[in-house]
Amino acid sequence: MVKGKKNTTGNLNNNDVSWISSAYPSARNLKREDLGAVIFGCKHHTFNECINKKIFGLPAAHHSYVKNIPIGLTLFLFNYSDRKLHGIFEASSTGQLNMDKYAWTASEGADITPYSAQVRVDARRMCRPLLEEEFKPLIEKNYYTEKLFRFELDRRQADRLVKLFLQSPLPEKSQMPPPRQFPARQANTKDDAILCSNRKVDPHKEFENQESENYYAPALTTVDASSKEKKWTDFFRPSTSSCNESRETAVETWPSSENDESESDVMENWVENDMADHDPQEVCEKADSHSQFHTDPNAQLHELEAERDDPRSVPSQSGSTDRALVESHNSLSGGMLTGAPSSVFEAVIIKMKEEIESLKVGQLKQRLKMHSVEQELVHSKLEIIQLKNRFHKLETITSSIGNHFKVEIHDKPKGNILVVGGFNGTEWLSDLCSYSPLQDNVVPLCPMTFPRSSAAVAKLNGELFIFGGTYEGVWYDTVESYNPLTNHWVKRPSLNKKKGGVAGASLYETIFAVGGGDGFESFSEVELLDLNIGSWISTHSMLEKRFGASAAVMNGSLYVAGGYDGKEYLSSVERFDPRQHAWSRVASMNSKRGCHSLVAFNGELYAMGGYDGDKVVATVEVFEPRVGSWMMEEPMKISRVNFGSFVFGGKIYVIGGMKDTEVLDVIECYESESGWQVKESTKLGKRSFFSALVI
Repeated sequence: MVKGKKNTTGNLNNNDVSWISSAYPSARNLKREDLGAVIFGCKHHTFNECINKKIFGLPAAHHSYVKNIPIGLTLFLFNYSDRKLHGIFEASSTGQLNMDKYAWTASEGADITPYSAQVRVDARRMCRPLLEEEFKPLIEKNYYTEKLFRFELDRRQADRLVKLFLQSPLPEKSQMPPPRQFPARQANTKDDAILCSNRKVDPHKEFENQESENYYAPALTTVDASSKEKKWTDFFRPSTSSCNESRETAVETWPSSENDESESDVMENWVENDMADHDPQEVCEKADSHSQFHTDPNAQLHELEAERDDPRSVPSQSGSTDRALVESHNSLSGGMLTGAPSSVFEAVIIKMKEEIESLKVGQLKQRLKMHSVEQELVHSKLEIIQLKNRFHKLETITSSIGNHFKVEIHDKPKGNILVVGGFNGTEWLSDLCSYSPLQDNVVPLCPMTFPRSSAAVAKLNGELFIFGGTYEGVWYDTVESYNPLTNHWVKRPSLNKKKGGVAGASLYETIFAVGGGDGFESFSEVELLDLNIGSWISTHSMLEKRFGASAAVMNGSLYVAGGYDGKEYLSSVERFDPRQHAWSRVASMNSKRGCHSLVAFNGELYAMGGYDGDKVVATVEVFEPRVGSWMMEEPMKISRVNFGSFVFGGKIYVIGGMKDTEVLDVIECYESESGWQVKESTKLGKRSFFSALVI
């Protein structure tokens, strides 16, 4: 539970790096049977709520492995403020979403919990918190930067951490006075009422003005040192014994101070004590009555239903409480069902059916109208392209008349490479800069309004468009465009859905936002932006869901390759032909890939690097449309994932990215004749999770 800050690194794994919750590098994707423990996060201002409410949480993007938590799984709590690890806890529920949708809203200043991947917890045994230098060697392989680590632990790591905690002694605790004794009664004592009641008792509230010299709860002293010790958690379990049985064991001792030292005061507020204001005999009688009535809820339900259908069928031995409940149930349900004639209900149902049919017809008409608009839009774009081609041909013929009009050809390529956002190993960036790979020169430009990762970029009308993405655990549908002539960002129409991991491309003066996800599921949806309309329009979806896929345009068609479908990484490839206005499959790649790059170069598609579900790869594949298959090409020198790529000056460039836990500052360039060449030094510095585009 860490609210991300721009200038800190401790919170990056918990929010920003989690944008690809099921993918590399922030999740290990351990199988349920291999999961040994999970570490949750907090800060000083959220720690107390975690402990008092017995609930831990992480941002929604971590649900991919939180949902695998079974009851009884070992849990730990890492405090980012002092970087200490607290333990040992265990799950008292399975991992779920939004078990308490208002948790931590007061401390984080939010309307709805920012940490919706949640689990209920109990304290198994509280030990001294571990410093990072103590536990880091045991989970070293989980660290992917100096300060960031993955929260999933395998069974071996969990066992080693538990052993380390159990070897860490707790500080000595101050002695507590013995619990106050209730005055005895002739018929029933106060202890009788406590032991035979189903209500929870908090022995801690029997003492006032106590001081603890320890971070954890001081232990309670025993009433009788020779009495049999009882586990402290047994005092807070509802009793199922009768009052007579309770009286035989009324003189029970509180747990000893020595035995209780292994428990933490994190449980201090986990029980309630509301017995003080009730008469013991009255409480005992009510507890017996309550126990009798709720012995078998299903049987009671059948009895109530039987009496509703035929009141005479209820046995005469039933108590007044049972009869009152049944009569109340019948009076409520009968009053509602018999208060109006059946013809009224039939008329209402018929009217509702008519309205539903009317809505269905209206929706169908709207869909048909939208489809017609899409078709007209595509045809209009094709006509514009044809007219432009004719114009260029005429212009070429005109310029060739007369030998005195000669065109000077320059070998130096024109254009700028815009590099936007990213992660430099310590913080997320909102920077935008112009980069020249020939001179290795960087010119800072106007930054984005806020950092964002897993966003998509595309070029339209000479401007850079960036859309979607995530920052501080929040997914965005916002779109901005950057104009190099004015050096300003302009807000554009938002996407139809908040998402990241989107593949972006521009085709026929239209921007395509393909696939993506929101941390819970991957999408196959496709949206296109036309500035003439001023909004994003949903078009035909892909054949498969894809998160972290890569897209490229070649020969007037849009290609999308690889990605993550929510279950596994993909090697499949799809092509969108605007003339047919449909998606079709093409030959699959030889390797599964996600968070990779796809570029069009010399009439072929190059798929480079990425994550195949097991490791980061450096392999390169080439798709030849005329052959219709993928062929392996010379691999890159360095394995990398989440890097930038572009074609410039007859070469393919790849910049930055991540290799294992290292953020790279290495550039490689590829030529058909000489293959891959490495350029060690770059003024861009270390950078990953960014986007690069030629303008």
